[in-house]
Amino acid sequence: MTKQRSWPGATGVVPPGHFRPTLPDTAWEQVQNIVQERWGRLPPPDFRMALNNALQAHQALAYLQEQGRPKQVRSNLRRAIAAGLKLIDRLNDLDGNSRQLLGEVPGGDISQLYASLEKVVLALAAAERRAGEWSKTRAGVRDDGPVNMAYCLAKGLRQYLQHEPVSTERGLFAQLYAVLADHVNASSDGKAIRAALRAVRERERQESGS
Repeated sequence: MTKQRSWPGATGVVPPGHFRPTLPDTAWEQVQNIVQERWGRLPPPDFRMALNNALQAHQALAYLQEQGRPKQVRSNLRRAIAAGLKLIDRLNDLDGNSRQLLGEVPGGDISQLYASLEKVVLALAAAERRAGEWSKTRAGVRDDGPVNMAYCLAKGLRQYLQHEPVSTERGLFAQLYAVLADHVNASSDGKAIRAALRAVRERERQESGS
């Protein structure tokens, strides 16, 4: 898979040290062949961007799924608690002039700062205790990567090819979904494709309010 840096992710989360997945040329050629056979002409170049968005949507949720596992959640919360306590220590270390200057700016009352930080640390500690009650196999974020990918693919098909996706085995949606799934190690059998498309339709119904 071709990789580029600077991936904001479909969720708005920037996975540190991660990359932005894009469809390689060989896979794009495969897509072009499929579309030409099923649609009668080549897809527009912008359709490739829609497929890249679909891959990125999958990877963003895969990242959050991994980060949402109990061990990682507890570790994240502990680091946040440590950072909050460290900031309280830094306030304690301020000299008199620094405290005076701080008190002259909006929101700089040191007693209020202490109170706010105490609330933050206590909330983080409560969350960390609750995370400790999770099963070791529990995942905090539902694995919606395939659904996100299917959702972006469906939007791309409608926008660029004026094609309404269906889940038939040899349909355009199913064939293109299989190409994408191959690059993110996702299942692309008939059952997986039908399940993904059902979830997409349900999400679209919720978005439309119907």
